[in-house]
Amino acid sequence: MSLGVRQVTVEDVARAARVSRATVYRAVGARADLVRAVMMDEATVLFTNVAAEMASATSPSELVAGGVAAALATVRDRPVLQRFAGPDLEYVLPVVTIGAAPLVAGGVQLLVPILESAQARGIVDAQVDLPHLAEELVRYVLGLLHTPSLTAELASPETGGAWAASLFGPLLAGATDARASKFAST
Repeated sequence: MSLGVRQVTVEDVARAARVSRATVYRAVGARADLVRAVMMDEATVLFTNVAAEMASATSPSELVAGGVAAALATVRDRPVLQRFAGPDLEYVLPVVTIGAAPLVAGGVQLLVPILESAQARGIVDAQVDLPHLAEELVRYVLGLLHTPSLTAELASPETGGAWAASLFGPLLAGATDARASKFAST
């Protein structure tokens, strides 16, 4: 993957794996499927780091700030993820926008158990709809990575984490305003 998404072909992947191009298509699929598979592999590393950071949180705001900061720091520190958020964005954009359903679903699947653990520790209100909140957090981080900020460098771990805490912390604590009601179980 050192060539980047732009230069790597299905044939390159097949050659590196020492299999036929047809095998790659049968096992993984087309180019977009390969991109998604690599992104999900990297997401596993990302969510391992997020889980480790969130495990020590003692408040909803700390939980969100730590998790988002860990996600952004992991992207900053991993070359493959850097390419997905930077030079290869035009090739990745369809996967993280109109084709993002599998990526978002995978992120939610990895994040919900982390949030359930926080809920069991009493950090997240029992009424919060965790799958819905997890989806919004995944979308938030994807947005930080793929759209520029007008007012601050929100994609930096510290700034992005602090801003996420101010947005999502009250929701996790069970705030009763209109925003929180969207995340509460009915």
